[in-house]
Amino acid sequence: MLETLDIKNWVLVKQLSLEFQPNMTVLTGETGAGKSILIDALNIVLGAAVDKIRIRYGEERAEITACFDIQQNSKVKEFLLNHQLEAQEDCILRRILVRNGRSRCYINNTVVPRALLVEIGEYLLHIHGQHAHQSLLKATYQRSLLDAWGGHQGLLKKVSQTFKQWQQHQQALTTLQQQGEERLDRIDLLIFQAQELANLNPQAGEFEQLSQEQKQLANAEQVLTICQQSLDLLSDQQPSAHQKILQTVGLLTEIKNLYPILSEVTNLLNEALIQIEEAEGSLIDLQGQVDLDPKRLQQVDQQLMDYLSLSKKFRCEPEQLIEKQEEINNELALLENTDEQLAYLQQAVKESYLDYQQQAKKLSQKRQKSAKKLAQIITQSIQELSMQGGVFEISCQTVDNHKISALGTDQIQFLVSANAGQPVQPLNKVASGGELSRISLAIQVASADYNPVATLIFDEVDVGIGGGVAEIVGQRLRELAQFKQVLCVTHLPQVASQGHQHWMVAKSTQQKQTTTHITPVTGKQRIKEIARMLGGIEITKQSLAHAEEMMVL
Repeated sequence: MLETLDIKNWVLVKQLSLEFQPNMTVLTGETGAGKSILIDALNIVLGAAVDKIRIRYGEERAEITACFDIQQNSKVKEFLLNHQLEAQEDCILRRILVRNGRSRCYINNTVVPRALLVEIGEYLLHIHGQHAHQSLLKATYQRSLLDAWGGHQGLLKKVSQTFKQWQQHQQALTTLQQQGEERLDRIDLLIFQAQELANLNPQAGEFEQLSQEQKQLANAEQVLTICQQSLDLLSDQQPSAHQKILQTVGLLTEIKNLYPILSEVTNLLNEALIQIEEAEGSLIDLQGQVDLDPKRLQQVDQQLMDYLSLSKKFRCEPEQLIEKQEEINNELALLENTDEQLAYLQQAVKESYLDYQQQAKKLSQKRQKSAKKLAQIITQSIQELSMQGGVFEISCQTVDNHKISALGTDQIQFLVSANAGQPVQPLNKVASGGELSRISLAIQVASADYNPVATLIFDEVDVGIGGGVAEIVGQRLRELAQFKQVLCVTHLPQVASQGHQHWMVAKSTQQKQTTTHITPVTGKQRIKEIARMLGGIEITKQSLAHAEEMMVL
């Protein structure tokens, strides 16, 4: 629901702040007073293209801000969340227009592209006027309105789900069929790669073990030589390290009683003799373990070369060849089962398409029934609105197969004949703006409970009518205001008298500057304004009495 509208420096408005009620507000005033300014401002804040020349003369920028209560509007809340915009109880739209600069658009104080204002506006407010572009003329809106009125949401969901499933199966089948020879070539390549890896038979940790073994085999001769040289130095040569330490121990034994420290030195040398003997034993054991095996070295070198060659080919580390082998085998198994997959997908496509057709047929039947009932209600309504003999129809035609969608197999179109004996035509072909406005009014009244948009604005929907018909238009608008917030720009007293809230537009000139004002009128002021609308050069007691009699409290 529209709560407030603030306008600064737009056309003849210097500054204007309006607060809206949740029912029916009428806007009246002399011709040329500026009743259209309010509609223009709302169009602009909802993203309409704008001519900057209409910024108030002498000002460099204009600003228009509209605040909407969205507590009951789930569509707007979802929109805000999807676009990472702050979602609270209110939604604030703002547009700043700069005469010689770049204009800016805001949603909840966040700068956004103008297109987002247009998009969110579809969920907030509809303007019905003689020349305004209306959602009602769009095929998508006509379909959604019929489905909402008929309560088709459950079937629509099933149709959408079955359509999506059919499309997924069809896409998978097409992809598999298009592979063709490429699939066979791929299988041949995978078989070759799998055989290469099978010949290597990589094992966890094997590459590291082979690398260590290769180093030992390659250096076996050097290891044996150094071991023997070490043994010679320790014990075999004359004099060896072992013999020299023994001699030293013998010499120190003779004098160790003279100084206590010599006993400690002697002990250390004896421990060194033990460690030398242990070292000799370890070197002898190592000599027995080192294997001069050129044949085994050749085998290990080849295995390592195979690891490195395949890892380079498959662009991975040698240790990752096990994972690569598993990956290739899995893909090969999948491709070799393609014939079974083809058969499965072909059957799945048939079954899901039949399922979709069944659900779409049910939806189409419900749409046809709902269309007939809704058309009868709207036909009766437009005939009461000075369109005697007028006929309203809703066409539900089956589309070609290539046009079917998640929304079903129907093309929904609103048709109307404004005069008896004339063939029905698409709603967007109706010539008279006044007739289109009244048809819109009839549709809105009939679908008020199901239309998610909370605010409806009617810009002179009463053009070309008068008398009793004008009174009916006013009654219809007041009836609509039981379900929606309604704002009506009117020049008819029969309509103005039906409003819950009445605003009057007037112009004043001060210091050679003309300004438009919009002020609420109540009581005697309102009676006087309705009397003015009734006509006549002077407002008489009779016109005032008539106006007071017309007032709907």
